[in-house]
Amino acid sequence: WMLRITAFAENPPGGLAPGASYTDTQQIVLPARYGDEYLIVQANAFNYSGMTEADVTNNLFALPVTIVPPDVNLQASNLSLPAGTQVEGSQITLTWTDTNTGTDTAGGSWQDVAYLSSDQTLDSSDVSLGSVYVSNALGPGESAQRSLKTSLPAFAVGDQYVLVAANLGGQQPETDVSDNLATAPISLSAPDLAISNLSPPASVVEGNGQSITVTWTDNNLSDVDSGPFSDGLIISDTPDLTGQNQYLLGFVNVTSLAANTSVNQSATVTIPNYSPGGPWYIVAVTNDFNSQPETDNSNNRAANAIALIAPSVDLAASNPVINSPAPTSAGDALSLSYTVTNNGTDATGYNPYY
Repeated sequence: WMLRITAFAENPPGGLAPGASYTDTQQIVLPARYGDEYLIVQANAFNYSGMTEADVTNNLFALPVTIVPPDVNLQASNLSLPAGTQVEGSQITLTWTDTNTGTDTAGGSWQDVAYLSSDQTLDSSDVSLGSVYVSNALGPGESAQRSLKTSLPAFAVGDQYVLVAANLGGQQPETDVSDNLATAPISLSAPDLAISNLSPPASVVEGNGQSITVTWTDNNLSDVDSGPFSDGLIISDTPDLTGQNQYLLGFVNVTSLAANTSVNQSATVTIPNYSPGGPWYIVAVTNDFNSQPETDNSNNRAANAIALIAPSVDLAASNPVINSPAPTSAGDALSLSYTVTNNGTDATGYNPYY
């Protein structure tokens, strides 16, 4: 395939006489294509002048060239991470060394990318931990230390690996990419959060902005301390949140939960204007945004039924009084007083009525 590098505009003074010629010198930048190529010069390439030629078959001249990459060889090594078992969801700092073992300067820019992997081979099953953008030149034999602060994502617990690939994607041309990968073992663990003892009231009057207090218990069933997470309270038409109507009532933020401990939670929330009857459910979900990776998410939800009762509201208007002289024609203003009484046993809601 052919890649156009650049174009030059030429217009010799007075044109080019029959049998005449001119010589031109230009500076060009070769792209990162290596091997045996051809540098092609084309006269009258775009025919901007609309000039008619007797023969255009001789407008091309091909010069064979061999393009070799710079002698740059980037190596990633000395990958280091905190000692001991790491909890998924926590932050760690990775450090490693980039070295240019070639004889030319690595003057371009590139990215080093870190991954979490089940083995020491980089493939599509690995999970990215982030990247470091490198823009400083690295001379022959020079080294530079890189670092990356990252949060450990959800992954299989146990013995795994961290991989760092230098110059991933090959933005910096190299003679050898077989030594661009550094690896280090990591041991991963994760907590198991569960919810229990959900206790909302059995019923509530719907539509009058009434607040209810809901209590529940967060449990950490593992030997691993958790990081921060949140619990969400939802009203839903199904206990498993698969129905068509769900509304987030509120949430509680939890800083951490120690291994094999429990903590009681409570929240006071307002019931929205949903239809009376049901069934309706108060659903509590621990770790609702999955901010804390876990070994088991199947025990994170609990649901209890709640009855939404139609309010006993009976509005009655009475005592209309005209406070000004009776109008005599259309468009006259008047002052009217009247009384509205709620003869029911429940308060009206916050929504306006007319």
